[in-house]
Amino acid sequence: WVRSSLRGGNIGSLPRYVQAVLRELELQKAYSSALYQAEDVVLGTFFTARTTPWPDCLMVAAPTSACGQEIYDGMQGHSEFVIGGVLEHMNFTGRLHEISNPVLLSRGEFDTMRRSVVE
Repeated sequence: WVRSSLRGGNIGSLPRYVQAVLRELELQKAYSSALYQAEDVVLGTFFTARTTPWPDCLMVAAPTSACGQEIYDGMQGHSEFVIGGVLEHMNFTGRLHEISNPVLLSRGEFDTMRRSVVE
């Protein structure tokens, strides 16, 4: 899903100009730029919160301290649109057979996780 997030996934459903801007911001690693921050807020209403303004429960869950942001960035990466932290290379597919309890995987229609990942 990482490779397709800027092409065929939810981001791929955006106008091509917006996709091009996101790609350029990603290449520049311009995560603190005003444009990136604005894109993050707007796209968050489409793909994360699915509403605007964001509900209080989501706002409370967001990292508010420098330490919290550092932990989040270390796991997810600086970008909300392409994963880049330690989770980028984490893959437990080969160990799934070790799970002995029933597991239910779910995703929403507008989830950032692609259907093919869950299937």
